[in-house]
Amino acid sequence: MNPVKPSLCLRPPLRLVWSWAGGYGARPKLAGGLALVHSRQGTVEALSEEKGEMTWSFRPPGRGGSAAPGLVVNDSLLATLGPKERYGLLALDSGRLIKEIGWRHQGRLKFEGGLIFCDGSSDLCARVPWEVKPLWQIDLGQEPSQWTAGDFAVASGRLVYGLKEGPVVCVDAKTGQELWRTSIADLTTGGVNEVERPGEVRGPIAVEGDVAIVESYPQHVVGISLKTGKRLWTHVGFPMAGLYRGRYYVSAGWLHPQPGRLTRRKALQWPKDVDKGTWGGFLISETHIFVASLLGEIVAWDRETGKHAWHAQVPGANGQISSEPLVSANGRLYYVDQNQRLYCFEEVNPTDPILKAQRAATADRGGGRVVAAGADVATVPKAAFGTKAKTRPARGGSLASRAPASRGSRRTS
Repeated sequence: MNPVKPSLCLRPPLRLVWSWAGGYGARPKLAGGLALVHSRQGTVEALSEEKGEMTWSFRPPGRGGSAAPGLVVNDSLLATLGPKERYGLLALDSGRLIKEIGWRHQGRLKFEGGLIFCDGSSDLCARVPWEVKPLWQIDLGQEPSQWTAGDFAVASGRLVYGLKEGPVVCVDAKTGQELWRTSIADLTTGGVNEVERPGEVRGPIAVEGDVAIVESYPQHVVGISLKTGKRLWTHVGFPMAGLYRGRYYVSAGWLHPQPGRLTRRKALQWPKDVDKGTWGGFLISETHIFVASLLGEIVAWDRETGKHAWHAQVPGANGQISSEPLVSANGRLYYVDQNQRLYCFEEVNPTDPILKAQRAATADRGGGRVVAAGADVATVPKAAFGTKAKTRPARGGSLASRAPASRGSRRTS
């Protein structure tokens, strides 16, 4: 039996618990019951997942110092420090600066197999925490344009990344030695008013078994053997929610990575206009698929049946929802709108074990309600897709705002 993964437990209906308007808009880092965010004041803010209250705040000493959350490694947070472009290691529970690390700033950071993998504008490297010199480093060219906008993936001791104009490259994760290089340049892009250009990796790279799955802008998904680099299959269509439990979700349904076979979606699984680019971040839980609309809605479908399960719009939401991916942990869903406000929803009826325990603890303290704050955003089971959903308070609740619980934070009651 698979162990419970709390971050994957998320079942509608959900209710808006708190929001926070003090950030730069990037999705939060979630760890240790905290939502770690970058504030407009140049600090790292640790907000409690339960209430959105500030647990700690960190700014490096010195004039003009700033910090932003980078990567959670065990019980520590690797944060970027400015203006000297270095890193600092913070204690996750208190925000205390443990040490400064003389690494120059990188783009993306990932922790896998005891190593930290970093990409920059023109290089890719692996580091042993917290050694100054990299374990290995690959020069990708002097110009930042050598990189694509695509991500990189680490799995089964291998790292896969993409370059401009088509190459997909795989290296040994421990040594950096190149194992294979496969081109997808023949999957050309371009329309009536666009210049045709070679296919190249765009977006995240996923790995399932021996298959590395890459997206080639704008409408190709390619399966490549992780061991040999052989192209196994190509799907023409828009990638949507990515890989989950052996299914790679695309606009037409989902792909089975090993044979590349498509199972077509049922009629209600996606909104009718999902292929038109009006839907942003996606998230897959154990039971449902959540989609953030660029019009300010959140919609959920049953993952197995494709039936529309929940449809709501945030009351008082500022602006449209951004294209940042949705993230979840402990029965809560987070997203950021285009005006950089962070919103936290939680399950009305907890299925997540951590959220269920927190609700029980609150009830044991004699509270009149199981949760002191939070209002349901009403389910709209028959709302037409692409229209704004109506909202109403839950029974016994209200959508009125209270005074901020902490700087930039707002809770609903």
